[in-house]
Amino acid sequence: MNHYKATLIGLDIEGFQRHDRDDHTRLDLRRRLYAILTKTLACIQADHHAELLDRGDGIIAVLRGPMTAPTALRNLIPCLARELELSNADVAAPNVMRLRAVLHSGEVIGDEHGYIGSDLNLVFRILDAAALRDHLSHSDAPLVLALSDHVWRESHQGDPATQSFTEVSVQVKETSTHAWVASFGTDPHRGPKEEPAER
Repeated sequence: MNHYKATLIGLDIEGFQRHDRDDHTRLDLRRRLYAILTKTLACIQADHHAELLDRGDGIIAVLRGPMTAPTALRNLIPCLARELELSNADVAAPNVMRLRAVLHSGEVIGDEHGYIGSDLNLVFRILDAAALRDHLSHSDAPLVLALSDHVWRESHQGDPATQSFTEVSVQVKETSTHAWVASFGTDPHRGPKEEPAER
């Protein structure tokens, strides 16, 4: 086993299993999600240091290079929001993509099959948190970004990139923590809201 310090970026598509989306639509969303993340990583000059972990309706990027979370934050927001807007510009309503995103940093453990670790689990939990889903469902923006409490404490003092974020509580399975969320981007042809997840 190998232990690595890493910056973690998680993306998840809202309403991936919505009834107005068939498998062809889902494949299109998935293809475009990879394109959005690949272009965003290139924009923040992290594409050569990233490994992508597939989640079906989402992706986790593990950045093991010199990129720190505060540095990623300052450049991530405009790049990610712009790429999402461009991807949504000329598509019909079922293909309009809205994203939950998480930025965290910590340690991962790698082997020949991929990565594990509590910091990686935290990204999954925040992506799935009701507070993050609710924030996006009540916003007209196509993107909601959550900062883990660790990234917030590293970044927020004097950083204008964090001024619009508000604190939320994250309660998912055994995870109980706080995150900081804000909405970004514009979506002139917003699709239907996500149907409530079964509890």
